[in-house]
Amino acid sequence: MIVDHLSLLFRLPCGCNLIYRFPNRSNLKSCLTSYPLSVSYDDTNRDPTLPALHESIPAWIEVIHSRNVSLSFWLTIVALWMLVCCLFSFITQSYTVQLTSFFFVVICIYLHLRNTVIEESLLLVSGYGLQTSNRYFTGRKSYSSFIPLERIKAFHLIDSVSPFTIRTYLGCEYVKVTYNSQNKNDSSLSLMNTSDTREMLMKTCWTDCDLLPLMPIVMDKKQIHFKGCDQIPLPYLVWMLRLANKIFFD
Repeated sequence: MIVDHLSLLFRLPCGCNLIYRFPNRSNLKSCLTSYPLSVSYDDTNRDPTLPALHESIPAWIEVIHSRNVSLSFWLTIVALWMLVCCLFSFITQSYTVQLTSFFFVVICIYLHLRNTVIEESLLLVSGYGLQTSNRYFTGRKSYSSFIPLERIKAFHLIDSVSPFTIRTYLGCEYVKVTYNSQNKNDSSLSLMNTSDTREMLMKTCWTDCDLLPLMPIVMDKKQIHFKGCDQIPLPYLVWMLRLANKIFFD
């Protein structure tokens, strides 16, 4: 993970890059510690030095998924095809067939690269909606129509993983945190001040919620990636879904 002032860069196992962009540095820090269980304090007991919950929610985020396309591979294909065409024209003594076949393959490769997506972008704006865009190998860009917030009823992410898997993972996270919090002595919590309570809850989030994969059979040896899937691992999808729902529905 590489962090600069306004963005996070994750290098995925497949060689792709996943970039999160935020409007300011404070939003970036708050999203790094965001958790699905939002703890709200009473206004009379809340520490005035702590930021309000709505202030930690970013006004927008942009998620960019970029793929690496090897240009040397296609140049090698063109060079090999040129060699085949030269050999064929030498045998048949026909340069017309050579030029026709060569330019036909070059045009096919160009059309393929023209429709090859190397970057996908998702812009989420709180209170407004979302928009997606694609950037192709030749530099061409395409944008979707802006989807207003009124038309968004829920937010799902699909990447060779069913939405049920991600939602169940988040549900188990929530239940485990709630269960651990309820097992604490209520009387001791009432005697603790706001900073101690916040420290205890954050410690619970970080130490008690390292969940095992829901479906170990289909996971790899590191238990963070689905077999046969070379795209975004499950923890990244869960965090992305968590941020999107925080922006739209909190």
